[in-house]
Amino acid sequence: MKKWRVVDAFRHLGAETRDRYAWSAQSPDGQITVLTLWEDEIEDDGTVVRVDYLDHPKLAVWASQRGNKTRRNHLEQVWHDSRTFQVVMLRAQDPTAIPRKAVMRWPDETLTMNLLEFDPVTGAFRAEGARAAISRKEPHAGWSLTELDACVRAYRQLWLAWQEGASVNKSLLRRNVLRESLPKRGEAAYERRMQNISAVIEELGLPFVGGYPPLKNVGRVKDSIITLINLHWARAQVWEKPTANEVDLKTRIASAAQRIAKLSPPSGNKLVSRVTVSSQTFVRDPNVIAWVNESAAGLCEACGDAAPFNRPDGLPYLEVHHVRPLSEGGPDTVDNSIAACPNCHRRLHHAEDKKEFRKAVIARVSRLHDYPKRILD
Repeated sequence: MKKWRVVDAFRHLGAETRDRYAWSAQSPDGQITVLTLWEDEIEDDGTVVRVDYLDHPKLAVWASQRGNKTRRNHLEQVWHDSRTFQVVMLRAQDPTAIPRKAVMRWPDETLTMNLLEFDPVTGAFRAEGARAAISRKEPHAGWSLTELDACVRAYRQLWLAWQEGASVNKSLLRRNVLRESLPKRGEAAYERRMQNISAVIEELGLPFVGGYPPLKNVGRVKDSIITLINLHWARAQVWEKPTANEVDLKTRIASAAQRIAKLSPPSGNKLVSRVTVSSQTFVRDPNVIAWVNESAAGLCEACGDAAPFNRPDGLPYLEVHHVRPLSEGGPDTVDNSIAACPNCHRRLHHAEDKKEFRKAVIARVSRLHDYPKRILD
């Protein structure tokens, strides 16, 4: 995949600009609008693409930049007209850098976005689109498990070579995978999926392959990628590492939940460490959370009622609560944790009778130990 020049990428989709720093461009008659999007800021499951800039953390920074003024005007016209636009995709050398540098740029010929919300003051917007095959203009099916497995296997091959300091011809590997296992996918889709795998690998606490910087917003295939990583990395008996990062914790809980029923109760952490980000937070053990949820079997361990609803993945929604809070020196262990419905969870934290309710819960659940309150260092 080549790095297109800005003006050429816009022109390829029918829009014109002379500004090599442009964020957007239009055709001379105003019928075609093209925007640039950063690859790591979209959610892309191979079929549906979503972008939400309404709550972007850098909104205050880019809202006043020169590229946004033109883009805001273009979007306002789109909002009152067709509400559709085309996309030039950008890949950042370092997604955390300010300002960013694009190491790859290309017109995404398969993607048309629909503008769903637009703020005319800031230029922020929310949009959704669907990918189409170039030849037939029919929607691609979502990624199959076989396609994902081919990518994870290829990634594993690169990962092992990278760990050993050996070299693999990435271009040849990509061509072989596309020819043999991904005939309906293009290079961009393959590269994006490999970066998605890097993101999941990193969230699981493993080193990711150099050359494939993590690309978040993995989409609906994330659980399948976790399953395949656990399979090909032989992690059936591996405990997940504790973490204070909420995104990493969620991924590690999902990973642990896939095999926790076959493992003994995790030991957890008697002395829970804290780390400082912008504020202090506790390092949580995902295995404890997964085991407690599995043990509860969909029933609130405080009141005995069924979970109030199921999550999008079909699992019962319960919240893991520490009977002796971590902030009071409680351990992050299964004998200090229950799975509670949201109502009981709030009651344990905020009710007038929370102390009495806590004692009742400890009496109800036989595995629980009544840990004393402890002053943290």
